[in-house]
Amino acid sequence: CVLAVEVDPGARAVYSENFPAETEPLGDVEAIDAEDVPEHEILTAGFPCQPFAQCNTGNAALTGSIREGPGIRGRERGGA
Repeated sequence: CVLAVEVDPGARAVYSENFPAETEPLGDVEAIDAEDVPEHEILTAGFPCQPFAQCNTGNAALTGSIREGPGIRGRERGGA
């Protein structure tokens, strides 16, 4: 692995614990310039699951929908 990015500090800690020989995960994918991504053969990525999770009660309470709200397009992260 040449690069890992995770906005959640707890998840970064778990990643570092599980993969101690890897580079420390970065905190915000939006702060990375494309030129700073190391050379690689395969690039994979995942998207935030919050807008799709059936247990997304925070979004449901705020917007009345589990599909709308902060989710993927949101700028604030980690809030209740």
